[in-house]
Amino acid sequence: MRLLVLMATCGGVLWGFKEIVMSPSLEQEAARTFVFPTGIPLPGWQPSGSEELNEPSGHIYRYGKDGHQLDLQMYYVIDANTNQKYFRQYDPTSTDVSTTIIQRENQQGFYRLSTEKNRAYLRACIDPQGRSTITYDQFIRNRYVNDLQFRRILPWILGQVTLRDHRCLWTHLSVPIQGTSPDPAYEILEVAWVPWQRWWKSHFPGP
Repeated sequence: MRLLVLMATCGGVLWGFKEIVMSPSLEQEAARTFVFPTGIPLPGWQPSGSEELNEPSGHIYRYGKDGHQLDLQMYYVIDANTNQKYFRQYDPTSTDVSTTIIQRENQQGFYRLSTEKNRAYLRACIDPQGRSTITYDQFIRNRYVNDLQFRRILPWILGQVTLRDHRCLWTHLSVPIQGTSPDPAYEILEVAWVPWQRWWKSHFPGP
């Protein structure tokens, strides 16, 4: 009996090691098979076009309402290194392209508001649970809470999921700033962000 238990344990360890080595292929397959929808409903806004983006895989959606033009850029990121690059890129301590930076929190997570070249931006990373983060510490904290759970051990051993799920939908909402204050533009972005995040929570790309 001890020999059987030892063999089963060793087999599980070897299988787990194989899946760690093979996990990049699982992520690449997920990125390869996901296609952004050409249109997404956004309450109160009329769609005015969309187009596919490459490197990284993404899509841009355009909407109009009351003379305002809203652009939403989406990027599907599946690996830790690329995610770290994006988090560093939009870290206010490492960039000087924004004249105003505000970090805010709602019931579904964190997001950041900024101004760049007469446009107001709302940026956030939507994780597989539909929550949003804007710093790498926030993202990793969510990974520990949601990924390192007992229910994920068997799917990980079977090669169905990676040990930690680094997938992220990077979202960039932007509108032109009209006037001297960005506050009205920020309000437009924050109102649009709520249903947009809610839609992607229900339609996040599968593993």
